[in-house]
Amino acid sequence: AQQACNEMLDITYDEPVETVSSSSTQNATVIIVVIVLSILFAVLSIGGCVCARLFFNERAYFVRHAPRDGDIVFVFTDIQKSSELWSFDQTMMTEALRIHHESIRSQIQRFSGYEIKTIGDAFMVAFQSPINALDFMCQVQISMFNKTWPDTLSTHPAGKREPGQHNGLRVRMGAHIGTANVVRTPQGGFDYDGATVNLTARVSDSGDGGQILITEDLYTAVESIMEDGVSTVEVTYLGEYNYEGIGSPVSVIQVSPLELIERVFPPLRKAVPMRDENDSHDSMMSSIEYEDKREIVARMQQIRRYIAYHYSKIG
Repeated sequence: AQQACNEMLDITYDEPVETVSSSSTQNATVIIVVIVLSILFAVLSIGGCVCARLFFNERAYFVRHAPRDGDIVFVFTDIQKSSELWSFDQTMMTEALRIHHESIRSQIQRFSGYEIKTIGDAFMVAFQSPINALDFMCQVQISMFNKTWPDTLSTHPAGKREPGQHNGLRVRMGAHIGTANVVRTPQGGFDYDGATVNLTARVSDSGDGGQILITEDLYTAVESIMEDGVSTVEVTYLGEYNYEGIGSPVSVIQVSPLELIERVFPPLRKAVPMRDENDSHDSMMSSIEYEDKREIVARMQQIRRYIAYHYSKIG
């Protein structure tokens, strides 16, 4: 009887101990999970705040350079034959576009410009400083020329390498200066419209890949600086042109960085040259003159290659 009682007492004693132990383990597990989740939530919250702060600080930095009044320089860029290149090789073009965007955006930041927006692969940029706008365009062309591009790009006519002239994507650029209607966007940035913006788009679109075109108004704004002997560009007056939707003729000037003065371009497209009454031909370079100049440049390059080869043998 005593043994039976002891056994009953053991059973009665053991069951609560097991229950308490199991309950304590569950409570400890719940506490650990709550602590881990709390820490994770805190880390994510802090990280989110930091990322948001960095994002808005970066945006504020770029918005700070957005022109708000007075004369504004607008620059439009566009890749020549981009649709053909996308159809040719999407993988190649994805990488090429990454290089293109990085090149342009790095120069925008370098010269205190403001990226208004991109339309496809085209950039619309604004500058308060005329000389910064000019430097931006020249440095973009030089940067593009010196980049290492996907090998497949050079197998397409629009990306064919031409020593001293072209390498990689060919980007046309046009710029004009004047007043514009400034609009604040819902995202906190700025947009612009008006006659100055429209003319910039027309001038840019009339150029060829790798060509920089500016209006006489913009040239006048930077002329004194270039005449002081610090110019690193070659300036070519192309003449007056009529553009669709523009009420008066526009004087167009080509600007070429000295590093790329061997580039030769065809006559402007989507622009009608004004007839010079004192001359028997149009002010625009004819197709024959264009082909002649290309032949001269080709011969110069051949001579340079021969000289380089000759001196390499002597060395």
